[in-house]
Amino acid sequence: MDLNSDWYEYLNKEKSLQQGELIQNLPILMSPKKIENDEKGKFKVNPVITRKNVIILSQSCDLEQEKIKIITVCPFVTISELIENNAIFQDDNKKEDLRRGYFPYLHLLDKVSDIYFNNDLLVVNFRNIFTTHNEYLKDFVINQTSRIALKSPYIEHLSQSFARFFMRVGLPSTIKPFVKE
Repeated sequence: MDLNSDWYEYLNKEKSLQQGELIQNLPILMSPKKIENDEKGKFKVNPVITRKNVIILSQSCDLEQEKIKIITVCPFVTISELIENNAIFQDDNKKEDLRRGYFPYLHLLDKVSDIYFNNDLLVVNFRNIFTTHNEYLKDFVINQTSRIALKSPYIEHLSQSFARFFMRVGLPSTIKPFVKE
């Protein structure tokens, strides 16, 4: 199968984790929305385990050299799922705005032509990043049927898009706007 070889590549099982690697159905431990105290005044925490399709955001060089123990990942959905859950994206103009990068919290990826994907465009959502332990993620991907990762320059596009979203700062401007008189 072609996989869309301009954008993606298969990784062999022995290869270290990579920035831009797509991981499906990763179990993620979520903290509860609220922490309660029991009758003895001790914290009662009921975490939730959910499964997410994620892409690795941590740098490949750090992963290969095992310089980090905690890996940053970010969820992705198909564009069909995005449209289904966000009515504004039913408008073709909004989909074009997404393609052009006008939604800083979203990043559009091309289709993955693999039997384990829906052959649909993918959308990464930077608003909900997660971290997971390096060893946990390595153990999880060992059992994956196929490992797929972005190729250059699309890894760099993803990284730059995430950086733009993460570094944004709203600052006041005290200079009055220029207006025609």
